Amino acid sequence: MASLYGTTWDTAIIGAGPAGGALAIDLATFGHKVLLIDKERFPREKVCGDLLGTSALETLKKLGICEKVRRVGYELKRTRIYRRIEVRFLGAVHYPIVLQKEHAARESTFILERRILDSILCEEAATKGAVFTTGKVTEIDAKDSSLAFVRIAGSDTPVRARIAVIATGADILLAEKLGMITRKEATGFAARCYIQSDFTMDEAAFYFDRYRNPSGYAWLFPMGNRMYNAGCGYLRCNQRIDLKKEFHSFLSEFDPAAELLKHGKIASPLRGGSLRTGLAGSNPVGPGAVLAVGETIGTTRPTTGEGIGPAMWSAGIAAQVINEVLRSGDIGLLKTYPERLVRQS
Repeated sequence: MASLYGTTWDTAIIGAGPAGGALAIDLATFGHKVLLIDKERFPREKVCGDLLGTSALETLKKLGICEKVRRVGYELKRTRIYRRIEVRFLGAVHYPIVLQKEHAARESTFILERRILDSILCEEAATKGAVFTTGKVTEIDAKDSSLAFVRIAGSDTPVRARIAVIATGADILLAEKLGMITRKEATGFAARCYIQSDFTMDEAAFYFDRYRNPSGYAWLFPMGNRMYNAGCGYLRCNQRIDLKKEFHSFLSEFDPAAELLKHGKIASPLRGGSLRTGLAGSNPVGPGAVLAVGETIGTTRPTTGEGIGPAMWSAGIAAQVINEVLRSGDIGLLKTYPERLVRQS
């Protein structure tokens, strides 16, 4: 513990999710002294759809852990899209119809619980030389442009780092304290639980109901071993939907979900969280030697709600910028980060 506070780290990363873990791997691979901090002990659960699309797998391949993820994840071969429409006669709803369309997977897509994915990323970062520690970061003192002082609850001595990176997902408290947040309101919300069932369903299902949830959708993802990820969400901050009510309606009215429950049970509590999308609502570079990555800066895709791939994408760009800063000693290069995000989006 003395070395934790006695070392001047090249980079201290707060948050060990997909963005923080990927960034730690990249920077440690470059040979930098990296400290990765998470408020929870691993493995730990995270609210997520657990979907790893093409962009996520491409990043995992660059990080050298794609095959490891593929071995423990569940590959989706097909996806079926369901759309509920209402047949109306003289202005009144006559009866609903659910239309469906099947899509064969053109590119690999996997489902893997975040508690497993984040652990794999963290372990790989440690293999590359990064140091992982558990603690709740309460403040980042960025008054000195040459050093950031990261304060962890329970310690009077701050962690010193040449650069501090906020990778805390939709938890924007640290970024807000530094004046990096321009819009506090979330742009969407989502909730999910796990279902255990003897009913076999080997395809992903997306369910769209434009009447009850015009800006969102519900989903069912098989995970293997008789487990399924089930959830729903919406993506507009000016719309308020009772997610718990909508979710339970989905489970009872959507036939595949009803069949899962008929032959199984809900295996985890329904947990929800906010979404920050569209690279909006924040300044990616803070005062001094601080920047942010991932959902903290709104990398989640506004059209689909996909978060893992875009978060790791932003970490890759941040790694390039930070490496240049650490090699050159020119802290001013951090200012190029927002432009690179936009240019490469």
